[in-house]
Amino acid sequence: MYYVCITVRTHHSHPEHARIDQAYVGCWMDRETEEEAVEEAKTMILEEPWVIEEIESVSEVTAADYTDDPESLAYYEQALEDKNVLVFNVCPRFTTYFVQLDIVQDKLNETTGKPTGDRLNADATVWVSNETVVSEEPSPEDIDMMAADFWSDDRVAKALEIAIAVVENEGWVVNETVKHWPFSYRHLDKQPDLAEYVDGAEEDGVSLVIWDKDGELGGEEFDDEEFDDDPDDEEPDDEEPDDEEP
Repeated sequence: MYYVCITVRTHHSHPEHARIDQAYVGCWMDRETEEEAVEEAKTMILEEPWVIEEIESVSEVTAADYTDDPESLAYYEQALEDKNVLVFNVCPRFTTYFVQLDIVQDKLNETTGKPTGDRLNADATVWVSNETVVSEEPSPEDIDMMAADFWSDDRVAKALEIAIAVVENEGWVVNETVKHWPFSYRHLDKQPDLAEYVDGAEEDGVSLVIWDKDGELGGEEFDDEEFDDDPDDEEPDDEEPDDEEP
């Protein structure tokens, strides 16, 4: 028996494309070889309009591996009877809200610590998690985080309020809200290095990054030209799901 973990995302034609972004598929495959297990798991997944992103892991397993995990043991035992079991753990289409802000801060004299009259300019990017936005709403535990209309005008306004407050708490003044939108992991296709900040927002509720703008902070600049509010624009509607498999 092999356990194969595969990351997938919805294709445009998937009926839940508006609600689901990625899924982690746990596959218990009763096959003779690792290669057979992986190929059969991929074939079964692609019977529906999913796009395979990555084979996360493959391991040979026995019942002894699940002595402390009754749920997985049940899948394992079912696979012994049915030859295969696939479990999809889906992620919401948009797990965070992205905000880019143009910000300024008074320059301080290194000796006196007083304002010099000049200002530092920077970009701030903030990711606010769904859970943080709804935390003050009635019965947040009953809210469908995967609803296609989750990001209502009121929740967008709340996300912007949170983002601005986080920046101001760091001693910056917001000049302008540059851009903002519900954020999907597929936004990271062009800038995968930002994944750690998105993950940070999902773990901590909010993630803030201050980016250099005029070379005065000694850090990196934010490449906002690589960001698009609709990452699906470059994914052809008529392309078959399995054509996108790596």
